Amino acid sequence: MIIEQHQSYQKWSKELDFYREELGVFQKELNLLVEKHLDLFSIIEHVDEYQLIFYKKEKQIQLLAAQIKINDTIKVRKSRDDWDFNRIEKEQTKFVKKMESLKKKFRRFVAINMY
Repeated sequence: MIIEQHQSYQKWSKELDFYREELGVFQKELNLLVEKHLDLFSIIEHVDEYQLIFYKKEKQIQLLAAQIKINDTIKVRKSRDDWDFNRIEKEQTKFVKKMESLKKKFRRFVAINMY
């Protein structure tokens, strides 16, 4: 059981790394949009909203990553109940679903406004 949980923690950490990198790509795309549409206030407003969302997502990634690291380390040192694991699993699943939804909305926004 401990090995399976450790593997789950590793998988989740890799997912978070992926989403952290993806947020960086999204930020670069926002910068391109701003450069292209400096004169359109409505675009700038949306860009500001996305920047705030990305900032919050980065904070969520940091928090989840810290929780994963702490719980994985503790789990290795001593056997604990599965409450923390189940809680983190739910948070991770919820985060991934929200990121995938955000990605779709953001991609649509960029596609409509980039060209």
